Amino acid sequence: MNHQSEQTAKLVRLQQSIRARKGLVGCGMGFSVALHHSGRVLYTGENRWGQGDIANARAVTSVVCGQDYVVARLEDGTLYKTGRHGAEDAFFKGLSCVRRVACGAHHTAALLGNGRVLVAGDDRYGQCHT
Repeated sequence: MNHQSEQTAKLVRLQQSIRARKGLVGCGMGFSVALHHSGRVLYTGENRWGQGDIANARAVTSVVCGQDYVVARLEDGTLYKTGRHGAEDAFFKGLSCVRRVACGAHHTAALLGNGRVLVAGDDRYGQCHT
């Protein structure tokens, strides 16, 4: 089985093991993640920046992807990020009240329990202004 066939087979297995709910599947540039019903994060594809380390996360409620990184929201409302590191790493460290998270190619947005939205990362086009 060639590499592309193996990747396709992995994606089919991922598809069969997930529930259709927002935040259960994410795709970056050359990789995909899925949240299995057991709470495990499944990963397939390129791992150039360590994105695949997201598979080590536990108590995950949702996963989202940037171009070359993955962010998981954990049951306690904190975020766990793997992959290419950027300016937002320090910004989101220590947050414990995140309700939802979303990613652009190089920026991340978090909706907090108090209704505030925090955005950090590459702001070259004003994408971090809220």
